[in-house]
Amino acid sequence: MGLEQKSALQVLETLLELGGKTNVSILINSVIGGQKSVYSAINVLEDLELINSDQKIIRGRRYIYLTPIGEQIAYKIIEITTILESQKFQKREKKTKIYSYDW
Repeated sequence: MGLEQKSALQVLETLLELGGKTNVSILINSVIGGQKSVYSAINVLEDLELINSDQKIIRGRRYIYLTPIGEQIAYKIIEITTILESQKFQKREKKTKIYSYDW
C-alpha cells in the first residue's frame, strides 16, 4: 500500500496546511478516517521518506514533519485537488444554469 491510500494523501495535505509539522493527535482530529488510518498513513509515508517523526516524545506528543520531497508532493496533491474541485464546480454550474430567452 502506498500513496493510493486516501488518508496518506490527507496527512500530507494537512501537514502542509499546518506549516509542515504537527503532532499526531492534531492529525487524527484533522484527517477523515480516525486513529487507525492516520497511524497506517504515517507508517506508509515514513517508509516512502515523505515524512519524519521525532524519536523523542515532547510533552507526551509525537511530532510528525514533512521532508523536502514530502513537501513538494503535498503541493502537487493540493494542486490536483484544486483542479478536480474546479471541474466538479463547473459541471454543477452547467447542470444548474438557467437560460433566459429574449422573446
